[in-house]
Amino acid sequence: MYFAAIQKVFGENPWPYISENLGPVNLALSRKEYSGNRVYRADGYLGNYVVVDPSTKIAAIRMISHDSFQEENDNFTEFKQLVLDLAK
Repeated sequence: MYFAAIQKVFGENPWPYISENLGPVNLALSRKEYSGNRVYRADGYLGNYVVVDPSTKIAAIRMISHDSFQEENDNFTEFKQLVLDLAK
């Protein structure tokens, strides 16, 4: 299904186009499939975070601006764990 979608966009043999325009020579696209519960997160500058737990339908975003950031504690590193603890 993944490769079929790639072919729909780039044609029957997408590799030459992809290698030439989207990446280094011999680029290989791949996809990993996981089983079980997965939680996704993105860590940003100054303690901006996104945490998504699809199994519990929790999506949490923590945002702070450069002007609001006062000290290292404002990184709020425990935010990710606190979000995950909500699902317990």
